[in-house]
Amino acid sequence: MPQELNDDWKYDLGDQWNEIHDRYLHTIGNLTLTGYNPSLGNNAFKKKCKIYKDSVIAITTPLGAYAKWGEDEIQNRTDYLAKKAVNIWKYPAESISANDYDMGDDETLNQQLEDEHLDGKNTLDLWMYLKEEILKAFHGVVFQMNKHYASFKIVDSGMVICTMLSLNNSVRIHYNTKIDDGIVMPSNFVTDVSKVGHLGLGDLQTTIASIDDVSRVIYIIELVWRSKRTLTDKIP
Repeated sequence: MPQELNDDWKYDLGDQWNEIHDRYLHTIGNLTLTGYNPSLGNNAFKKKCKIYKDSVIAITTPLGAYAKWGEDEIQNRTDYLAKKAVNIWKYPAESISANDYDMGDDETLNQQLEDEHLDGKNTLDLWMYLKEEILKAFHGVVFQMNKHYASFKIVDSGMVICTMLSLNNSVRIHYNTKIDDGIVMPSNFVTDVSKVGHLGLGDLQTTIASIDDVSRVIYIIELVWRSKRTLTDKIP
């Protein structure tokens, strides 16, 4: 699926073409390697298949066997490549978990600052749900409440993966990554704030008002978390 969709691509993707394009364009399932990218452009998938089929690159050749390319196909390929990645790059057998991190007296201060931050706002349920989902999803990550926003840090490196702050009726998440990193890209769901003043780290943010959007936030945080884990592994 190309950067820019022509009418053929919109027709093939169906009525939800804009949402599918926004959600899956930069995901691993929609990425591959080829020496013919300029000539492939935004050609229809069936035309691209002819080049994919003749490719000598192992992760590209199977694309030539697909009859069409849409949401289901991208999700299936994402699952396939994720399983391959897990087998190639093994996660450390032992890691520090959030339960092993001794907050000590900081836990009381954390709670006090969190209560003050949420006081008078309508986001308690959303805030707590998102907080719990982040801590549940990522090993070795802890929650730390600051005066104006909360941080989620990798324990063994101290690296922040994201921050969040509560507004009156929504929660704003800042991803600790720069646009130049290429980890997360601006979209209808992710806003570029690199040229405006803001609380929190990074160039990109998402503001949500519904629990329905939490899974999308978790997916983006995972991209940042994995990049930070990679940096940690490279530290001697």
